[in-house]
Amino acid sequence: MLIYNTTYHVDFDDARNFVIWIHQAYIPKALESGLLSKPRLCKILSHHDEDSECFSLQFEVEDSARLHRWYVQCGEALHEEMQKVFKDKAAGFTTLMEIIEESGSMPRTSKGEKIILGIDPGTNIMGYGVLKVTGHKAQMEAMGVIDLRKYGSPYLKLGRIFERVTGIIESYLPDEMAIEAPFFGKNVQSMLKLGRAQGVAIAAAIHRDIPITEYAPLKIKMAITGNGQASKEQVAGMLTRILHIREEEILPYMDATDGLAAAYCHYLQMGRPEVAAAYHNWKDFIRKNPEKVSGNK
Repeated sequence: MLIYNTTYHVDFDDARNFVIWIHQAYIPKALESGLLSKPRLCKILSHHDEDSECFSLQFEVEDSARLHRWYVQCGEALHEEMQKVFKDKAAGFTTLMEIIEESGSMPRTSKGEKIILGIDPGTNIMGYGVLKVTGHKAQMEAMGVIDLRKYGSPYLKLGRIFERVTGIIESYLPDEMAIEAPFFGKNVQSMLKLGRAQGVAIAAAIHRDIPITEYAPLKIKMAITGNGQASKEQVAGMLTRILHIREEEILPYMDATDGLAAAYCHYLQMGRPEVAAAYHNWKDFIRKNPEKVSGNK
C-alpha cells in the first residue's frame, strides 16, 4: 500500500473555505473511482508562513499503476477545478503526481529505492539526516538540525520536536527511521530529558506509520568508522568521504552528521539480520554492552 500526498499552500483568508471544499467536494469525487481510499487532511504547522496556511492531503492507493489511472480518469480534472475555485490563491501546491509524470516513478514506490530518516536526539540541538538508497547505492538527500535553544520551557521544546520531525517526514516521506539511543550516563536528569526528546521523535514517526530502529551510539560509530570510541569529527569525516558530501554542505553542528550517521548505519544493516545477543550473566552483559554502563563513553 502506498501513500499519495499533496501539499497545498493557501492564503489565510481562504483556508476555511479550502478545508470545506476539500471535505465536501474534492474527497467525495476522488473516492468515486474506488482507486483511492482512507483520505486524511491535516495542517502542517512547520510549513506555514505569515500569509498562508499549509495543508497535506493524503490517500492510500494500492500501487503506482492505480494512482496513474486515477489521475488520468479524474485527478487532473479535480486539480483544474480547484484552480478555478481558488484561482491563483492555491497555485503554490506541489504534488507527488507531478513527479510521477516527469520521472515516470514515485520516489517512495520505485523498485529497489528507499528513503531512510536518521535522528540524533537532543534537548538543545537535534540532528537529522535523510538518506536515499537505490539498489546498493546510498546518497545524502538532506541533513540539518532542529534548534531548540530559544525555547525556555521543556514542554515547548517537546512540542517543537514533534512539529519539526512531522514536517521532515511529510517533506521527504521516509520509508524507515533510524534513531540513536540515549547514552546511559551519570546525570539522571539529563537522561530523562534526552529520553523524552527521543520518545517524541519516535511518536512522530509512529503517527505516520513509519518503522523505527534504535541504534546505540557505539554501534553507529563502529559501523561508520570501525571504532566504537570515534569522535563526532571522525564520524563526520568518514561520512563526507563515503557519501561524497561537498564541503559547503557540511553544517557547523555535528548533530546533523550524527543524524545522517544513524541513517547510514541502518542502511548498512539492511539485509543483514542479526541473532539476538545471548547473555550468560551480568559480567557478560556488561562486556557486550559497555555503552550502557554509567561512566563509560
